[in-house]
Amino acid sequence: MTEATVTIENKTGIHARPASVFVQTATKFKSKVQIKAKGKTVDAKSILMIMSMGLVKGTETKQML
Repeated sequence: MTEATVTIENKTGIHARPASVFVQTATKFKSKVQIKAKGKTVDAKSILMIMSMGLVKGTETKQML
C-alpha cells in the first residue's frame, strides 16, 4: 500500500469540480483508492463520498493506494 499525506490548499476546499477531477484520476487505477481525513476513510472513486467529507482549506488528508 502506498500512502501520501496532503494538506488541502485550495481556498474553497474540495468542492464539486476538484472532487470530480480527483475521482476521474482515481478511477484510472485498478487498485482500491481511499482518502482518510477527519477520522473517516472513504472510497476516492466516489464523488459523493469525497463531497460528504467537507474538506476545507487546511485539512490534512491521507491518500491510500
